[in-house]
Amino acid sequence: MILTGLYDSPFARRVALALHVHGVAFERAALSVFGDFEAVMRANPLGRAPALQLDDGRIVSDSRAIIEWIEDPEAGFGGPMLAPEGAHARFAMLEAEGLAIGLADKAVARSAENRRPAQLQDREQILRLEKQMTSGLDWLERWADRRSTSGEPDRADLAAVCAATYLAQKWPGVFDADARPALEHYRAGWEARAPFTLAPFPVD
Repeated sequence: MILTGLYDSPFARRVALALHVHGVAFERAALSVFGDFEAVMRANPLGRAPALQLDDGRIVSDSRAIIEWIEDPEAGFGGPMLAPEGAHARFAMLEAEGLAIGLADKAVARSAENRRPAQLQDREQILRLEKQMTSGLDWLERWADRRSTSGEPDRADLAAVCAATYLAQKWPGVFDADARPALEHYRAGWEARAPFTLAPFPVD
């Protein structure tokens, strides 16, 4: 299998982490949706990452869809399941996962806005995105205060750590580790362990 995407993407990285948790061997096409757009288009008709090419040539895109396929028992992969059993536990996981994925989406959108020439940047949109990012981080701070970094991660952990680390690296002024000690402790604790060490966020 071939995973297209860079690990500075919280979406591509989350898929790589899920693959590692399940012990799935894969190659990585480290392509940028900006610098390698045409090559990414060949892996995903929308030119988006991540995309996972299966051994038979079929391609599944979108991080949630890829992880859903990885978790399907009929896919035949081993490793612990990333979604807990039981309606209450599953809802709690989905609540946090959805919030973290949304936060990552807003943070990536903020980075995309920054790529535009200064005179073309939408100040109102920037303020809106940063307000959403701050609100999402505040929610994760309260959530992380109740979380452990022992045992096996679930899908919420993968999403939350990928989003938090992306913001810590790309938008440290918004992330503000000193103002969010629980989230920083949680994030750093997981980043020091597998599977996160197997797909590290690239630091310049």
